[in-house]
Order: sequence, then structure tokens, then C-alpha cells
Amino acid sequence: MKKNSRVHQYLCYEILMPVLLILFVASFILNVYDLPKIAKRMPLIVGFITLFFLIVETNLAVSKVQKNAEKPEAFKKMFSSFDVKAIWFVLVMILYGFGIYCIGYLIPTCLMLVITMRLLGEKSVLRILMVSGGFLAVFYLTFKGIFGLYMPKGIFL
Repeated sequence: MKKNSRVHQYLCYEILMPVLLILFVASFILNVYDLPKIAKRMPLIVGFITLFFLIVETNLAVSKVQKNAEKPEAFKKMFSSFDVKAIWFVLVMILYGFGIYCIGYLIPTCLMLVITMRLLGEKSVLRILMVSGGFLAVFYLTFKGIFGLYMPKGIFL
């Protein structure tokens, strides 16, 4: 294998997404530490459990890539369709973080959910709206109603 293909084999959806999510979860955990003790308990538990599973998933994906590295044709068949998706998901996550920072939680989250579901292949607009609305309602009720936390407002609002 060429030197570039060795690097390229690790730049696939199966590895990039968990690594990107690890970065987001780590920044979430760091952000939550400033909250009052009662408000940060559950987000920290969820954050650390999520971080654990993301690290396990990343290790499994890396071992799968290393195992298939000797068989280039199997590797190409397995990961070729994920390269473009991985780039789109990374771009969506970066724009989502920037959107939350600029205009708050609600609008970027709605857009991110719709775009992500479309990228994953969901065609039904009704299903996309139901999942997005349900997610936002549960998230809002959990963090606002139970924990008393306010959603990020953004610097421009």
C-alpha cells in the first residue's frame, strides 16, 4: 500500500464520527463543570457514559480498519461510500457548534436534525418532523423542567 492510502484508510466515517463526537462530549463535560452541583450531576453521568462508549466504538473501528488493511479490495468496498458522508457529517457538526454559539440552541438543532436525517437517507418529511420535534421537546423538558437549565441563547440574541 502507498503511504497516502495508509493515512486515507483512517479518514473514514467509521472513525471520524466517533472522534468528532468525543471532542464534542469532552467540551460538553468541561462546560458542565461550571454548573451548580445539583444541575451538573446528570449531565456529567451521561457525558462520561457517552464518552466511554465512543472510545470503545473508535477502538473497534480502528481495529477493523487495521484488520482489513491487508485486503485492499475489501477495504475499498467497505469504506468507499463513507468518505463523502464523513466529510458532510463533520461539516454539519462544525456548523452546528458555530450556530449554537451565534444564534442559540433551537434553530441550529432543528436544522442539524433535519440535515442529519436526510444525510442518513430518511425521505419522509413527516417522520423527520416528528423525530426532530420529539427530540427537542424531550430535551427541553428534561433540561429546563427537571434540571432548571436554560438553553444556550447565542451571542447575537
